[in-house]
Amino acid sequence: MRRWRVVLIASAVSVLVSSCQLYGWGANPYGQLGNALTEPRLFPTQSGIGDDWLKLAAGGGHACGIREGATLWCWGNNASGQLGDGTTTNRPSPSQIGAATNWKHVASGNSHGCAIRKAGTLWCWGENGQGQVGDGTTTNRTNPTRIGADTDWASVDLGVDHSCAIRTTGSLWCWGYNGQGQVGDGTTTNRTSPTQIGAATNWQRPGPGSYHTCAIRTTGSLWCWGWNSDGQLGDGTTTNRTTPTQIGAATNWAGVAGGRLHTCALRTAGAPWCWGDNADGQLGDGTTTPHLAPVEISAGSSWKAVDAGTSFTCALRTAGTAWCWGANGSGQLGDGTTTSRDTPTQSGVAANWQLLSVGAAFTLGLRSDGDPDSDGDRLPDQAETSTGVFVSIVDTGTNPNVADTDGDGIDDGDEVLGTLDGLSLASMGASPLKRNILLEFDWFDDANECAAHSHRPTPAAVATFEAAFAGAATPNPDGSTGIDVISDYGQGGAFNGGNLVADTDGVIAGGVAGADFLDAKAANFAANRNGYFHYVLLPHRYNTNSTSSGQAELPGDDLIVSLYCFGTTTNVANTIMHELGHNLNLRHGGNLNTNYKPNYNSVMNYRYQFPGVDNNCTPPGNGVLDYSYGVRITLNENNLDEQAGICGGTLFPVDWDNNAIISSGVVFDVNGDALFQLLADYNDWANVSFGGLGDGDGNAPLDTVEIVTEQDVPTAR
Repeated sequence: MRRWRVVLIASAVSVLVSSCQLYGWGANPYGQLGNALTEPRLFPTQSGIGDDWLKLAAGGGHACGIREGATLWCWGNNASGQLGDGTTTNRPSPSQIGAATNWKHVASGNSHGCAIRKAGTLWCWGENGQGQVGDGTTTNRTNPTRIGADTDWASVDLGVDHSCAIRTTGSLWCWGYNGQGQVGDGTTTNRTSPTQIGAATNWQRPGPGSYHTCAIRTTGSLWCWGWNSDGQLGDGTTTNRTTPTQIGAATNWAGVAGGRLHTCALRTAGAPWCWGDNADGQLGDGTTTPHLAPVEISAGSSWKAVDAGTSFTCALRTAGTAWCWGANGSGQLGDGTTTSRDTPTQSGVAANWQLLSVGAAFTLGLRSDGDPDSDGDRLPDQAETSTGVFVSIVDTGTNPNVADTDGDGIDDGDEVLGTLDGLSLASMGASPLKRNILLEFDWFDDANECAAHSHRPTPAAVATFEAAFAGAATPNPDGSTGIDVISDYGQGGAFNGGNLVADTDGVIAGGVAGADFLDAKAANFAANRNGYFHYVLLPHRYNTNSTSSGQAELPGDDLIVSLYCFGTTTNVANTIMHELGHNLNLRHGGNLNTNYKPNYNSVMNYRYQFPGVDNNCTPPGNGVLDYSYGVRITLNENNLDEQAGICGGTLFPVDWDNNAIISSGVVFDVNGDALFQLLADYNDWANVSFGGLGDGDGNAPLDTVEIVTEQDVPTAR
């Protein structure tokens, strides 16, 4: 659990020549990614705070950085005062620490921090139970506290609860917890103030791990000491060492970084080497086999930096790309998944990374000017390859000039990377190349008017309407047809919405715009789903005693399905598809409110809502759930050709006036509205609109939102 800083071959203190933007990914319960939120991120996400960052230091659950002007900023967990702002209040966004403008180096441990000012003075703060602050006490410090009077400190790096620093003389000093010998003074006695380690004056680069320490001398030799339970010292044994022990005979080591139970380092030729525990693939050698001595991970000279976290590792290549491997349960590898990797895997697609700093289960990075993103969907143009085939987050197949390639109302970046509010749509099956509709179902249980029953949709009902959408003959950018409906009715896994609503009577007092509905939604529907999911509430009844089968916004994102004691699979599936159709801007007559048109072959039509559509030109319906394709002939109620029926031709006549004679020129009100007009079919599938997702609750709704109330439930089905 650490920390720390990136290790660069070119310099001992990671000096950058230009300012950068701050990015983060992985665990975020304390706001340690600095993006003002507390949800994890599976992909590099910009914090949105400034473009003038120079240094970074990620810790256990917090981080600190230095910006232009040499100001110090910290954020995340602050339970022990590790942010140094004089409080123990967590900060999910970077907060300036004091008013000083002369900071040049910063380091973060598990719950403490240290920094060096330009004058060479050393300052530390935070958790101090083991003396890791170094002020001679074990008292926590919530503000930067100067350590001694010396003015020749050059660099500092931190472990979980010990610290090491190098002076300009090349001498090495460590302090804090020493139970495993990690201080390196030949004892296991804690030290509450800086203690010189040996007499050598050629130390140039420390890299503490959780409970061990490694460092490089100016000769290029590598030395490690402390805890060695898993071979993390790299000396071929599992024996703890209380003084620096040389690791092998190589003299071309350039940088080293200790994790919890593993260590990684770079040689001057640019090749990374790792050793120690490998249970999560953190050594990156394609196995989960531990190694007691350094093992080369990737041949060649294309690597320039490496840093190690609890059970994962990240590194920079000379091309500016970021790569991570090992444990990934919180998305700390930044590849858009939570799958562990045992070989280096690219984090995002950017090629302008300047610095990486790895924490306990999160990663921070600095990037120079951003990659072009012409459509603003958060996917760089170079990743949007316009092939129509999704390969990975670095080859998405999407259109770089269209933010929503498949036109489903959800930007490509949200479907690939997850939303800015931490919603992983990809884990639910969303694709940027095939249209998706996402639904959350919340329901009531009650015993009103019949035996105790639940209004939770059954898997069979869900499968029925999902199949209807999947079977739509509408094209997608990936060459497929249909719409993938993603339903969350609390089935587990990625689908952690879908809730039984706490209610005493099984009914709500109003409709989709009423206080009862909005209260239920606010209590059960995660705020980060707004704008992505339609919200479906299934009470016994709405408007207290309405006999209506449902109600919906048109267009919009809210709908009610209320089937009281008649929630059969057919009734539920058909009513969901009907009400959802209103959200998708379909009316009872397609584009019109004209209902009961026998030639409008859609579940939106009351004539076919419960019986299903007619698939053989002989209404009523045949039990098929579908929207209309607009292929049936127009009916003129003032001049009906009964021989043509509703499909045209002569094969399926309809005796509209029921006089047992098939004739032409018939005048008849076929839909019973007494208007005698032209009745046209409508292509629902070609006119489905996804714009209703932009409707707001309690804010300004879409200007054209209407509330549609439905027919009664058929009690015989």
